Amino acid sequence: MFRFLISLLLLLPVLLFSQGEVFVLCYHTFLDKKKVDTDISPSEFERHINEIESIGYRFVSMEDIYLNRVYGKKNVLLTIDDGNHSVKNIYESVLIKKGIKPVLFISPAIIGKVKYALKTDDLKYYQDCGATLGSHGYYHMYVNEKLYNDDRATFNREIYNSKKWLDQVSGRETRIYAYPFGVFSPVTKEHLIKAGFRASFSLRRGYMKVPIYMNDDLFDLPRWMVTKRSWPEIINKLKRDAGRFPENNMASQKIKNTLSADKDSKNRKQKIQK
Repeated sequence: MFRFLISLLLLLPVLLFSQGEVFVLCYHTFLDKKKVDTDISPSEFERHINEIESIGYRFVSMEDIYLNRVYGKKNVLLTIDDGNHSVKNIYESVLIKKGIKPVLFISPAIIGKVKYALKTDDLKYYQDCGATLGSHGYYHMYVNEKLYNDDRATFNREIYNSKKWLDQVSGRETRIYAYPFGVFSPVTKEHLIKAGFRASFSLRRGYMKVPIYMNDDLFDLPRWMVTKRSWPEIINKLKRDAGRFPENNMASQKIKNTLSADKDSKNRKQKIQK
C-alpha cells in the first residue's frame, strides 16, 4: 500500500498539469450521393475510421471527456449532425463494431416526422449503445443576433425548446449544443448558459483541450466539418500532428501500470499468507 501511495504522489504532477487534446470531426449524411459534398458513403466512412486508427489516434466519447478520462493528444471525437436516417448505414456496421460512441446533434422538428430523419426510438437505441445526444437547434436555424432581434420566440425555441425535447426523449440532461451552420452571436451564448447548456461547438478549426475546462471559451469549441473535398486536408493534418505526438495517453498508461503493479503485489502477498 505504501508503494502504491508513493507511486501516486510521483504521478500527481502529471495528472495535475498534463493537458490533452481532442480533434473533433463533424459528419452529416451517409447516403452515397456522389454529387453532395457533405455526404460520405458508408465505405468512405469506414476508410476514414481505419485511416485515423492506423496513425495512432483513438476515438473517445463525450462521456470520456466529461469524466476526465482523456489523456494525451491523439484523440478523436466523432459528431454527426442533423439526425438523418442514413446514420443507420454506418452505426452498427462501423461504429458499434469499432466501439466508437459518437455525439448525435439533433434538430427535434424533423425527428419521426419526415422520411429522411431518424425516429425517437432510434435515438434511444443509439443512446443505449453509448451515443451522446446534443441539440442542433429546434428547426436548424441561424441562432444569431438577427434572429434574436427579429423573432424572439423562434430564437428561444431553437435553444430552450430543443433542450426540453431532448431532455424528455433521452431521460437525461442535454448538456451540449452545436450551432447550425456554425453561426452564433454573443447573445446566443448568453441564452445557452441560461437554458442550462454546459458547452457548444462551432465550426472553428482547431483542437479541443481536455480537461474541457481548459478551453478559452466553452461555447466556441472547435470542430472540423468533413466533406469529400475537406477530407484530404483533414487526414494530412492528423498525419502531420501524429508525428509531433509520438506517445498517446502517457499519463493514463502510467496509472494503469501503477494499479496493475499494486494488484500483482497484493496477489503475491495473499499467496504467501495462504
